[in-house]
Amino acid sequence: MLVTLNATDASHSIQNVNSSLISLIGPLDRIVGSPDHNIKFFAVFGVGALYYVFRDWIVYTWPNALIAGGVLITLMFNHFLAEAAFMIFGGYIIFWFSFKVPVLSASRLDNNDDISYGLYLYAWPIQNLIIWNDRNISPWLLCVISLLGAGILGYASWKMIEKPSLNLFKKRMFFHHAEIAPRTKEVHKSI
Repeated sequence: MLVTLNATDASHSIQNVNSSLISLIGPLDRIVGSPDHNIKFFAVFGVGALYYVFRDWIVYTWPNALIAGGVLITLMFNHFLAEAAFMIFGGYIIFWFSFKVPVLSASRLDNNDDISYGLYLYAWPIQNLIIWNDRNISPWLLCVISLLGAGILGYASWKMIEKPSLNLFKKRMFFHHAEIAPRTKEVHKSI
């Protein structure tokens, strides 16, 4: 009985120490994030910054993109190098696609109705609502449903909020320039 009581007391002492440590680290974690995630974030940011700094020296060609893709696929099977490979070689592939691959006709759909901001804005809340209601949903089904929902809301947002706001801004800028132009002509005539 005495041994059991001491083991129980020791267990409670360890739990108290753990909860004290968690209470000290927890609030700081909520403010600055966990160190391992911060290191990964700054690593990705650093790779992107290096791509920007050396942008005049980096040559984007399809053979280089093919090599980067091969190296990326190979290194994705290595647990220790996968993240670094994704940052470096995946970054090259993303920039190659962005700068060198011609725009597809499907991409031109977004030229008249710019739903891109709406997709960005609405996808996350839709995904979270779906997951909140069904934690066992397939990631593929979640992707399809959230893409459709975000696309519909993005289109509605573009038609009802974004485009009218941009048009209003353009009209204001036109009238602002129209007011300034005659005044500047009068100033030039008097000189």
